[in-house]
Order: sequence, then structure tokens, then C-alpha cells
Amino acid sequence: MRNPMAVLPTRKIDLLPKLYLPLLLLLGASCAWRPLSGGDDFWAHAAVGRWIWQHQQVPHQTLFLWGAAPIPWIAHSWLTQLTFYGLMASGGDRYGPYVAVGFSVLMALLPVALLWRLWTRRASVAVLAPCVFALAIWCAAPRFHPRPEVFSAFFLTCLLLLLLRWSEDFDENPLHLRARRQRDAALLIGLFILWANFHGAVAVGLVILLATVLCELLQDRGSRRARLLALTAVLCVAAIIINPYGLSYWQALKPVQGRMFPYIDEWKPVWKSPTTELSWLAAGEAVLALIALLLWRANPQRRWAHLAWLLIMIGFFLSARRHLWLLALVSLTVAAINGRSLDSQRLWQAWRRRTQGVAAQVEIPNGMRVIARVGILVLLMVCIAVVTPADFWPLRATSRYLPSQMTNHIKKHRPMARLFNDYENSSYLQWRCAGQPPLFIDLLNAYPDALLVDDYFDIIKANARGRRLLGARKIERVALRRHQSDESLAKLAKFLDRNKNWKHTYKGSDGTVWELKKQQKKHQ
Repeated sequence: MRNPMAVLPTRKIDLLPKLYLPLLLLLGASCAWRPLSGGDDFWAHAAVGRWIWQHQQVPHQTLFLWGAAPIPWIAHSWLTQLTFYGLMASGGDRYGPYVAVGFSVLMALLPVALLWRLWTRRASVAVLAPCVFALAIWCAAPRFHPRPEVFSAFFLTCLLLLLLRWSEDFDENPLHLRARRQRDAALLIGLFILWANFHGAVAVGLVILLATVLCELLQDRGSRRARLLALTAVLCVAAIIINPYGLSYWQALKPVQGRMFPYIDEWKPVWKSPTTELSWLAAGEAVLALIALLLWRANPQRRWAHLAWLLIMIGFFLSARRHLWLLALVSLTVAAINGRSLDSQRLWQAWRRRTQGVAAQVEIPNGMRVIARVGILVLLMVCIAVVTPADFWPLRATSRYLPSQMTNHIKKHRPMARLFNDYENSSYLQWRCAGQPPLFIDLLNAYPDALLVDDYFDIIKANARGRRLLGARKIERVALRRHQSDESLAKLAKFLDRNKNWKHTYKGSDGTVWELKKQQKKHQ
């Protein structure tokens, strides 16, 4: 009779991998819970969402600005904006930011949970799998903010899972298989309808989908399954016009090619400055993509489409660093699909065969299993401790330097004075002011290129043209975020401090406000 006590240690060892996912989710939550600052574009999107709710329509021209005359504008993320306003409205001024940040955490964790489920369904939970997931979370963490991209990350994960399901063979009777294909086609079409109304990165999804169709047609030599996917892709492309702007929707992508976007850090190629933090993240992305590529190559049943996904997202990332998160998700998906090659028992057997010439199946010793699994748990806990800020608890939903007091001052004292604001703090000002007063510039970048590239930068630099613009544009008030440690604002702040025609009306830890003296305004 078998001794049950001999089985107990093995059972305990097998319980350890069940802790991997909770720790990975905790790691993701530690990375994603970041207090909202004045520069988070969540505020601006929520302000537009509030306008949509109040007016019961989507905007067709720019809002809340005086720096440039209103121009036609496609609010391609209108459903995100409405959702963000709903989050703020549900919690009110006090708890709304907590709801928003909590929602951002949830949206950051959903793709991790979905891809972990994919990995565990296709392969055993190897000790190296949590390391791959932890690397992906670290690479994507800088993009874990409440912004429209959180929906693109979720929709991209769903798209990849649906395309993977489409390429798989199932032993089903023809009627059941046909019904499943129809359901999947409907899900794909519905996904693209939603994605188009939540975020313009639906364009990335379209490229992934069309590349998959091409690869499936070539690899399967025009099989019925591939042809049906091609037909579904055509319907997905057509489905994108189901939005409030119809065919005009694609005009939202035009500004990306303008003069303004090369100045925005997240739209810069990876090799352009600033590269201090990005160099490490780019190295992590390279390692993650290489792992996915090697696992794909080791799978004898590999699909060409999965390689295409990797290459496409690498190209997107190289052209614009803002695709950090999406590249991490694609790399993690390809790794999960081909995760059998990372199975601990297979690696152990391969190592035994190479070093000792043992061809027979030999189980990994329990002692080594314990050391490896406990080691991974310790590693994950160390990662959580490293990424969690020292002041993480008690939880804060807004930054200590959120310009709330400065905004209160602006709204209370001569609220309609013509205001020049800095680019970074504009998002919070837009949420609080709602056009009363209107702003000179904002983070939505929906205005002529010259407003940022020429006028704004010249005023911030306080050069000869910028000083002339202060008078020519009849600017009566200047509000800047904390400029003491920000060289980009220091020149304008020094000019205003030294100019006898300007005086401080507010100076706090969250920003500074100067106003034009009355006699100078009369002279103008």
C-alpha cells in the first residue's frame, strides 16, 4: 500500500505555482497605481466626456481653447471620454480620482490575466513563465495610466486571442464548427466597432488583422478557413465607419504627420532624445521579443501570422515609443502560444541529454523543484518591493503637486482674464475650468501646428518673439506648474519675476500665477 505521507510533499510543491498569478497581478497593480498629476491627459478626456454628456452629442470642433480659433476635430476616443467622465461622476470630486486610478489598474491587469490563462491552457506552468510575465509588466508599466490606450491594450489582447482561436483546428462536427466560426466572426466585427469608438489605435488592430489574413491564406494555401477570415476582415474594415463621424473618422490620423507630433516625446522614435529611461525599457522589450521569437521558432507547428505580429509591433515601437505596452502584449502572446518549449521538464530532459547523455525520461528532483519555485516566488516579491513607491500607503489618487489650489485661485480671482498656461498642467485646468476661462493650449493636440511649435515654445523660452506675443496676444495672466526644477519653464518664470509690469498673485507648491498690472493693461 502506498504511503500517503510520501505524496504530501509533492502536493505541497504543486501548490506553489498557484501563487504566481496573484503575485504577478500584485506586481502589475503596484506599477499601475500612480497618483494622477496635472499632466495626465485623463483630466482632459474626462472634460470632453462631460461636454458630450451635457450636450448629448460628440464635438466636431476643438473645445476650451482661445489660443487658436476652433478647427474641425474628430474626437475618435469619444466613448473613452464619456467613460472617464462617468468614473469621475460616480465618485465625485473626492473619490472620483480613486475610481479612475482603480479602473486603470483593472484594465492593466486584465490582459495579464487573459494571457496567463492562455499560457496555462497550452503548457504547464514552468518556473520561467512568471519571469517572462514580470518582464512584460515592467516593460509596459510606463504606459499604465488612465488614458484611451488602456482600451486598446485590452482590445488588442482580445483580437489576438480571437485570431489564435480562428487558426486552431477542433474535432467538431461541421455544424458546430460552422456555428463557432460565425460567432467568432461576429465577435471580431463587434470588437472593431467598439475599438474604433474608444481609441484611434484601432488602426494597429487593422494592420494586425490584415497581416494575419495574408499569412493564413499563404500558409494554408487558400483554405476555406482562411477565406472566411479574409471575408470577416473586410467586414471589420467596413465596421469601423459605425461611429459618429462616419468616413471622416480617419481624418483624426492626419495630425500625426504634422510638425507638432515630432515634439511630443511619446511619438518620437526610440533612438531620439530623451532616451535615459527608454534605453532600459527598449532593452527589456528586445529581450521579451527575442524570447517570443525563439519560442515561436522552436514550435514545429508555428504559425506565420504570429511572427508577423511580432515584426509589425516591433516596427510600430521603433517608429513611436508610445507602443511599449502593445509590443509587450504581442510578445507575451506569442510566447504564451508557443510556451511548451519553455516547459521545465522538457528543458531538464534536454539538459540531461546534452550533459550526461541520458535519453530516458528522468523527473526533476523534488528538491530542485522546491528551490526553483520558492526562488521565483521570492523574486516576484522582490520585484513588487522594488517597483512600489515608499509612500505607496496610504493610497493616494492624486499627486501632492496637483495644481488644485492654483486652479482655485484662477477660478476665484478674475476667472475670465486671458490665461497663458503651460502644456503639462493644461489637462487638469481643462477639467476644472471647462472653458471658464479657456486655455491657451492643451494636451489633446487638436489645433494648428503653429500654436505649439511656434507661439507656445517662443513664449516659454521668453525670446524676443515670445515677449512680443505676450502683448500681441493680450495675455493678462500666466499660470505655470512647479518651475523651480523645470528648465523648460525657468526662462519665462525669470522674465516675469524681473519684469515690473507683472506681479505674483499666487505662489504655492503646486504652481505660480502672475498677472499683468492694471496700468500696463490700460497702456496696451
